[in-house]
Amino acid sequence: MFQGQSLRVSALDADGVFEVCFDRVGEAINKFDDRTVGELSEAVQMLQRQPGLRGVLVTSAKDVFIVGADITEFGAKFSQAADAIARDVARSNDVFVAFEDLPVPTVVAINGFALGGGLEFVLANSLRVMSETAQVGVPEAHHLFFLGREGKSGEGGFGQVHAIRRREGKVGAVEDLRDRRQGAQGGDLLRHHRESSVVVEARERLECLRRRQCARAESGKRADAGDPHGEKRQRASGVRQDELDAGVAC
Repeated sequence: MFQGQSLRVSALDADGVFEVCFDRVGEAINKFDDRTVGELSEAVQMLQRQPGLRGVLVTSAKDVFIVGADITEFGAKFSQAADAIARDVARSNDVFVAFEDLPVPTVVAINGFALGGGLEFVLANSLRVMSETAQVGVPEAHHLFFLGREGKSGEGGFGQVHAIRRREGKVGAVEDLRDRRQGAQGGDLLRHHRESSVVVEARERLECLRRRQCARAESGKRADAGDPHGEKRQRASGVRQDELDAGVAC
């Protein structure tokens, strides 16, 4: 479907469901440099054009999720005038918002560090599934800010730090999993990394959200049959917040 140097998009076996996998070529980690943001923009545009899109799963092929921005780009970026820096942040923010606005459920499997822009992108998903060993934080604050711990946050990064404040304390929005890979042998761990428990759980949650969305869409069609103006029809795209807060129990 789409193959870049930082991420790829592929169709999963479920009809209309696609996986966005961050897998930076030639490096051990994923990061949000200009190239990755550009490829994510291409991927989002491709998903927007995809007929019959039903859901998106986000994963990482590395031992971490995304460690944040590329600090080697900071020198050139911060040497620009303030308005140029603001435009650069706005462009990145537009990509994150476009992903967040996809009219289908999106579920991310957090298998390791999700820092800075990595955490900001995590919060652009409908639902987050987190392994027991994963950690999330905001290095652009005065000190690392971990969900559920005291910390400070400020504007910056990719313009999505406000999303962290909106969701702070919503434990139901983050699924803490026991990482069942602990008992695996080293070779099996590497071989089955992409089908670790956190990814399996994320796929299950995505399928649950997808079924709920389809059920609401069908209910809306029936309601429209008796309500030609659509006044009673509930919005079918996206996911209701009360479902996320409740952990989306199937």
